[in-house]
Amino acid sequence: MRVRHNVRSLPVNERNACIAARRGLSPRVHDLETFGCNIGMGSDNMAEDMVEVMRTGLFMERVRREDGRQPTPEQAMRWATVNGYRAMGIPDGGALVEGNKADFVMIDFRRAHLVPRLRVVSTFVHQGQGRDVTDVMVDGQWLMRDNKVLTMDEDATVAEAQRVSETAWARLFAQRPELKPIAGWQPMQGATG
Repeated sequence: MRVRHNVRSLPVNERNACIAARRGLSPRVHDLETFGCNIGMGSDNMAEDMVEVMRTGLFMERVRREDGRQPTPEQAMRWATVNGYRAMGIPDGGALVEGNKADFVMIDFRRAHLVPRLRVVSTFVHQGQGRDVTDVMVDGQWLMRDNKVLTMDEDATVAEAQRVSETAWARLFAQRPELKPIAGWQPMQGATG
């Protein structure tokens, strides 16, 4: 059985991950693993990244277990990497071993928030940020090098996303006058409903 653990996808009134873990609103990862489930991690929220997902999953399970050491950061990393590949039915990924797909990321550990580095995986899971990933290779092809996405025009994509969101919000406020825009919200030029 495959389980995707979306630790940050909680009901609106249960956004505090620790409260959700204590109330049993998150999966019992330890129990699921004991019964042979493969735990992979995922995110379905537009503002999340997998580093935050790993960290939240680690802490939620520690709260549930009332154990400050279990699971380990290495277990959380496995949930997000090797187990993620297995959950997608890809047996030859998630770890740098001979015969596997050439998928990996490079992380810049020369950043102040990643010091001290006593255990690299622990440091990254506990203190890392998505922006620490500088290079990404998937199946032997570079998708990002030196912080530059190679497969799309990132600036144009971000600008288009902003334009679309501004237009959608402007349209909503025009169609629903009883809804008031949040203080400080100013649509960009040309955003209309």
